[in-house]
Amino acid sequence: MVSNGKLSIEGYLEMLKTEIENDKQLAIKLSKAGKKFWAKAALNRIQTMKNEIKSASQIEDENEDEDEDDKKENSNITNNQKQQEKTQQQKQQEKTHQTNKQKEQQQKQQPESNNVPTTDPQHPDYGNPLDISQVISNDVLTMIIEQCNKSITQYKQQQKQIPKSVIDRKKIAHQKITFLQTMVQNEKLTIEGYLEMLQTEIGNGKERAKILLKKGKRDWAKIALNRIKIMEKEIQGASQIEEESEED
Repeated sequence: MVSNGKLSIEGYLEMLKTEIENDKQLAIKLSKAGKKFWAKAALNRIQTMKNEIKSASQIEDENEDEDEDDKKENSNITNNQKQQEKTQQQKQQEKTHQTNKQKEQQQKQQPESNNVPTTDPQHPDYGNPLDISQVISNDVLTMIIEQCNKSITQYKQQQKQIPKSVIDRKKIAHQKITFLQTMVQNEKLTIEGYLEMLQTEIGNGKERAKILLKKGKRDWAKIALNRIKIMEKEIQGASQIEEESEED
């Protein structure tokens, strides 16, 4: 649109300012609805757009004072920065490749009994609710943390030692929530992308519950179905807030 002359830079910036105001209202509603995860994402989008406007304004100011030599110098600096970024990306890719290779080697060195993943229906721990490695829902992880806190409180009241498994499960749930928030804040995961992940996991959860019922593990199946309900409510809540924001 801009390159075709159908939208000016000034018009685009005005659109950004309007979108910032809309997202501010959305963030307020999300916060009031207790959706802190969503509110942070909205605020992150606002900050990104503000930075975009600020950058555009700075460039306009610089262009007024710069002559052709200055422009060439800035271009060289930009090219150098791009080259440095490209070099850093290549180093990061090499580092990631080496890390993945090390993980593969470690997995090969593990006993054969551990080679069957818990995602395999044949695994004895398939669908075990204590295994939260496949949980990707912010609300489900929050529920798991609350359950761990209740268990920890009960152990303390009974003056019993808190099992390491409970502490570890709570720690992992916290880490997964932090990871989700970081992904959204760094714009590596959009709200739309997150909702698609939830939809996929709901489908996987339904299939998991069916298999568990066939195996006679009704308690595990019940927990799987409960987590599905939580994710469905999470999606529904996000959709309702978006609809209300559009109406305003």
